[in-house]
Amino acid sequence: WMDQSYKTFILHSIDQRQMELSTLGKQQPSIFPYLSKIANDTDISSISPNTDTSNKKCKTFAWYVSTVSPALSLPAGGIQNFLNTLQDGNTRKKKRKKRKRAPIKPLSVENMAIISRAPPYSLQYVDMLATYNNNNNNNHHHQTIQHPHKGALDQHNQPNYVHNVHALRSNPPSFPFDQKTMCNDHDNNNNDHVDYDAKMLKEKVFIDSVSHEVKERMHTGHRVRLMCIVYTSENNHDRIPAIRETWGQRCDGFMVASNVTDVSIDAVNIPHEGKEEYNNLYQKVRSIWSYVYDNYYDQFDYFHIGGDDYYLLVDNLKLYLESDEIRAASNGGLFLPDDDEEHDEKREVTPLFLGRRLAEQGELELMYNYGGCGYTLNKPALKALVVDAFPNCFPHTEIFAEDVMISTCLREMEIWPYDTKDEEGGERYMVFTPGQHLKYHPPADFESDWYAKYSIPLGVKWGIDHCAAKAIAFHYIDSDLMRRMHTILYHYCGI
Repeated sequence: WMDQSYKTFILHSIDQRQMELSTLGKQQPSIFPYLSKIANDTDISSISPNTDTSNKKCKTFAWYVSTVSPALSLPAGGIQNFLNTLQDGNTRKKKRKKRKRAPIKPLSVENMAIISRAPPYSLQYVDMLATYNNNNNNNHHHQTIQHPHKGALDQHNQPNYVHNVHALRSNPPSFPFDQKTMCNDHDNNNNDHVDYDAKMLKEKVFIDSVSHEVKERMHTGHRVRLMCIVYTSENNHDRIPAIRETWGQRCDGFMVASNVTDVSIDAVNIPHEGKEEYNNLYQKVRSIWSYVYDNYYDQFDYFHIGGDDYYLLVDNLKLYLESDEIRAASNGGLFLPDDDEEHDEKREVTPLFLGRRLAEQGELELMYNYGGCGYTLNKPALKALVVDAFPNCFPHTEIFAEDVMISTCLREMEIWPYDTKDEEGGERYMVFTPGQHLKYHPPADFESDWYAKYSIPLGVKWGIDHCAAKAIAFHYIDSDLMRRMHTILYHYCGI
């Protein structure tokens, strides 16, 4: 309340500030005489008798100007201007940028060079269907969308089908666990035998379930949203149930890209240019990526694609994508994005192309990500591929090596495969089965072995050290091995 002691306090504060300014040789701001006038001239008796005095907390200067002495004549630039200045200053302080936080461990020199080459992309969606329509109109062509944006056909071969990629996670099938067969470490004659796949999984590779569950239960914001895609054909639909029973249902979104739509196994018929055959796999994948971009781009942060014989350790992949390393890499490499930046769809993000790097014919300038175990794109990498690369990158080429072709298209955009090895030099994305990697050692003449020839230029370890403990994907996994791996990794046998 503005009693005599409060007036004295104001005047004392003004005198102190005047002395400080005088000491610094600064001119006294014109505001202080007006503050003094308010403090000296305000008459308590002038307060209206109707004024509410029940709440006797300290009042702001704005309150005194408007309530205690509303008739006080304030020259331009007086007390109200001073109050506005204070308010603006407080607002600026609140808007002051947070101090940028660097990852605990800086990115490697090689990975910094890789992401420095890639141009950042806005996360905002670009409608390619509208672009194709406009091109058709301008060229007076028939207004029919052409490959690779023709979309999908439903089970009755009707166009414009959009699959529910959340169906599997919402209604997953049970895992048909058979302890007698899946936990048996003996052969048919009850003799001990070496199960190299089990040995690698039991002694080295594991799923970081604890960290994953903590993230699932304790996270206060947004977890990485991952869409998983499997490409196949109708002849191999019998491989899909094992995928759906095991790792497929752990993805945030899941889809099987095929030549026949079967909703019961999440299979979607996505037509493509040319024949439906292995030797035309690039055109198939080209249409798959375009369909994914056209329909699911805004729903997910990362997209993983591979054939119908890979096992994906989804929990490990999501934790890797949420790691400081990958978050910093997507933010230019030096700093982590803050929470506001990370969820801003208008910001620019570095494209990331993650997988098992190989040097084609041992040539580093022909580096690509191996397709068998699958590779992972973030949103800007997917956008760069579909929007900028596909229209001109081998648009009509028919070839089986989709991984080499996709990598070539991305390299043209200066998006190179990122080195995904862990701190011990173990690979996260695997070309073969766990057991094959455990046993494999290169021949003396490594030029005679394609895997050694393609791996050695990039640095590689062999045997049990080849695989990262928190591996992400394996290839050449049939249905029986898929269920066996799932049993071991998720401790169904109690080990």
